[in-house]
Amino acid sequence: MTALLSELEINTLVDLRYGIDERSFSQFHKHADWVVAADGARSTLRRSRAMPFWSHTYEQGCLTAKVSLEGAEQRCAYELFRSEGPMAVLPLGGTHYQVVWSAPFQHCQERSSLQADQLLQQLAAVLPKGVRPTALLDHPGAFPLELSLAPQLNRSNLLLVGESGHRCHPVGGQGLNLCWRDVSDLLDLTQSRGVSGSLPSHLGRLYTWRRLPDLTSVLLSTDLLIRLFSNRQPLILPMRILIMKLLANLRWVRRISLSAMTDGPGNLFSRLPKCAQTIAHHGDQQRSTTSAKSSSAQFSSAENGT
Repeated sequence: MTALLSELEINTLVDLRYGIDERSFSQFHKHADWVVAADGARSTLRRSRAMPFWSHTYEQGCLTAKVSLEGAEQRCAYELFRSEGPMAVLPLGGTHYQVVWSAPFQHCQERSSLQADQLLQQLAAVLPKGVRPTALLDHPGAFPLELSLAPQLNRSNLLLVGESGHRCHPVGGQGLNLCWRDVSDLLDLTQSRGVSGSLPSHLGRLYTWRRLPDLTSVLLSTDLLIRLFSNRQPLILPMRILIMKLLANLRWVRRISLSAMTDGPGNLFSRLPKCAQTIAHHGDQQRSTTSAKSSSAQFSSAENGT
């Protein structure tokens, strides 16, 4: 974050503003060609233009904490589907991991106020077998979860980027991936459409049309995913078991799933960059059997932890 903000501050083409209010924005936006609103889900800039924003609040909340783990496979991310909500365990390097624990919001608030040893004890009870938390590395935070979308990501010269335009359940880290794809698509449009340093007046509409298919498909799929996996309905269990077995045993299913989650559903059949193809080719040759076995064990652990 420090590196990103430093680059923006020294860029002569960017006027970076923090904590701007509606009154100062009404004067500021008249002097800018384009205003990028990256001020989060409660965006002051979006509200100043009275832009529509559809939102559904989940009963679940989210507890986030950095922890040190023993027994976890390094550089391996875990997604555990539990009856109270999914839990992601994301590698930060070495033995450090970020835990994103979904549960009823009241439970998240209660857990965030626990003593470190009490929280680690509760965490140990739900992690995969053989994985043990040894230390809490920061102060846990509890946040409400919602499904939100601005059906129009532009108005006049204002563009909504990141959570100012959308929010989804944090399952699989899809909220962050959507934000990065906002940036990527906007950058692609400005590079390909700019002529002699100027941008077309309909850039905002192009940006909205390009982003909405990706946003709607991911928001709907993440919502379906948590409804499918975060309950114990007997009629749904066979489908869940089948999906986990397919992921564990069929490599091409894993590849398609990972591609959709990383690059978006619209890029499922796009070719990887040359460098990525080379890495994937050598990785397949050297670790094909090991990868299949470790993936099978990981998905099995996730289902057993339900």
